[in-house]
Amino acid sequence: MRLLSILLFIFISIAAFGQQKDVRIHFKKNIELFGYLVHLAEPLYSDPEHPVTLALNRSETDRTHPVLPRIFELSSDMTYAFLVDLLYTLPPLPLQEGFDTDAYVKGKYGHKTPEEAEKISTIIAALDEFVQTADFGKIWEHLAPYRTEVLDILEKNKPSASFLAQMEEVYQQEFSIYEIVPSLTVWPTAGWGFRKPEAKKAVYILGPLEKDYDYNHPEKFLNLALHEFGHSFVNGVVLKHTAAIRQTKSLFAPLKESMRLQGYPGWEDCLVEHFVRAGEIFVPDPTGKQSQTGDLLRHYTEDRQFVYLPFVVDKLTTYRGQQGLSYEQAVQQTLEDLKKRFLPDSE
Repeated sequence: MRLLSILLFIFISIAAFGQQKDVRIHFKKNIELFGYLVHLAEPLYSDPEHPVTLALNRSETDRTHPVLPRIFELSSDMTYAFLVDLLYTLPPLPLQEGFDTDAYVKGKYGHKTPEEAEKISTIIAALDEFVQTADFGKIWEHLAPYRTEVLDILEKNKPSASFLAQMEEVYQQEFSIYEIVPSLTVWPTAGWGFRKPEAKKAVYILGPLEKDYDYNHPEKFLNLALHEFGHSFVNGVVLKHTAAIRQTKSLFAPLKESMRLQGYPGWEDCLVEHFVRAGEIFVPDPTGKQSQTGDLLRHYTEDRQFVYLPFVVDKLTTYRGQQGLSYEQAVQQTLEDLKKRFLPDSE
């Protein structure tokens, strides 16, 4: 299983070191807004005397803000991943006067139905109203020195050029920019990853690595980067195989409840997670602890119920490492094998 890692490491270790990657680490006000709204709805435990906790709880009126019920109702059937992407892409709230929300939604979400597009426009307007009339702006300003502390920590521990080159070599893609967006308001260990192809940018959004807004955990930071940046490489490759996804949809039934509790409500999300987590197994380990990949595979398979993961890892290792197929070819063949192995009667 580790053959692919060994071969790739030997191949790229000569060339990877010394190459520069554009890694940008910064906060985004809109992402802090997302975390703050979740905090208002369901505050998680943190030290009540911690300065960040005190800042987040400083406004009694925000908790009863009249627009909050509308925001929560509109977002009730939207995934956190969708809302994070929406707020990441939007200009900083409050929006400038004259901003054409309907045109923006039409341009970004042209594949949505008119009803869905109208709902997105409505929630953008509600979010804008909240920022204009709530105390969030003052809280954002108050947290400035704590953001500086986090940036200092993450800058010291950011992914190296060799780390990113390893991912690019395995997935046979590359990005011009790797953007890391931490958040003080998002709950601990939360993370999202996606790509912005128009900017050739991979994006990695993360909450604190431990409770009480603690980011000083280099190994966790890199492991989460391997996962979330993995989404930037994997999502587009897997999701283009619409027929295979449709044909294997019934494989989701036995996993549905456990996946829903983890924030993966559909087969597409679950399948992508299988391939991203497979990458954590066969991409050379950034921390150098190769021996732990077996434990990670068992944890994902047994504790997290990604039951098809050993099969996916085995097939990707065979096709990508031993047979030399491209990553895209390996994914396509693995999806075909998944159907043959677990749905033999569908042929």
